[in-house]
Amino acid sequence: MKLNINATLTAGVLYKLWIDFDAAHSIVHKGNGGYLLKPVIRTYTEAISGAISGNVSPAAALPYIMAISSSDTLGTFAAENGSFKIAGVPAGTWNVEFYPRDPFADTTIKDINVVNGIVTRMDTVFFTQP
Repeated sequence: MKLNINATLTAGVLYKLWIDFDAAHSIVHKGNGGYLLKPVIRTYTEAISGAISGNVSPAAALPYIMAISSSDTLGTFAAENGSFKIAGVPAGTWNVEFYPRDPFADTTIKDINVVNGIVTRMDTVFFTQP
């Protein structure tokens, strides 16, 4: 079975895929009094998470990054170019903590708002040396 999904999906966002069998359009009345079953299936998606992305500087700090809410903790490492993305983040308010390599100081950015279906882009996080 092949399903056409006519939706724009965002990388890093989790989705539910709904498949709806449309009975009203699937039963076709034939001229001889009989019926044909020609299934009509509709698909649609629902975003069930968002994501947090951004950059760190200097990139050489290669921090471990944690998004923390009152009920969950998610994490990732920054790439060698300093970019990061935490995917599958439930909607809500998150604190994002950065743990860079020495000699750079840890940093926390508070109250990052995540919305389902949206990649929340943070400003570049600059690390200082203690």
